[in-house]
Amino acid sequence: KKVINNPTEDNLLLIGADAEFEIVQDRSNFRFSSLRTGTQSVLVIRVESNDGSTQTVRHLQDNIFGTGTDEVNLVSQYEACSGGKLKFVPAKGKGIANGV
Repeated sequence: KKVINNPTEDNLLLIGADAEFEIVQDRSNFRFSSLRTGTQSVLVIRVESNDGSTQTVRHLQDNIFGTGTDEVNLVSQYEACSGGKLKFVPAKGKGIANGV
């Protein structure tokens, strides 16, 4: 986690309008603590670039959801950091393949 002591344009933390959070003071430093718990659906939007840096669907699925060999991914780390109180699952729907 990075604690921001002196916010500038280069290190702003943007929080969505519907996000739930609290600011906790800890030895004169501030940190954001998520209030959301439970199971949340995640949709990953794959964007194709012209410079060849586009990740494959399979790579994104593994990086975010750990569907392959990536043991340290978004899902595993949020679950670990929340003590198992926050879990992410791949979004489902027409045209969505395992969350992507």
